[in-house]
Amino acid sequence: MNVNGSRFHLLLGRDDWGRCLDGDGGAARELGSWWDAPVGSPAATLPLDLPDWDSELGELRLQERPIELPEQATACQLWPGVPGTNVAVRNCAVGTTQLTSPTSVEP
Repeated sequence: MNVNGSRFHLLLGRDDWGRCLDGDGGAARELGSWWDAPVGSPAATLPLDLPDWDSELGELRLQERPIELPEQATACQLWPGVPGTNVAVRNCAVGTTQLTSPTSVEP
């Protein structure tokens, strides 16, 4: 506990971050063990939900993931005057409808 009564811990550098666990329970691993995994067969790949350590910059970072755009949104931006490109896309996960039109995304 610090002088302000805070119970937060400062994590500075690879060693501190590397001691953090990737989850709860007995099967949890330290992040450092993921980063230091030997290259082998099969290769141990870092799960996408875990942060990666950038040794060149000396910082923790989120892993890169491709942005997946629906076809309708892409067509809307590329060919705004073509009929059928201003369509509504239903997002089944939340049950909402979003209009994908040339003005739905700021330039």
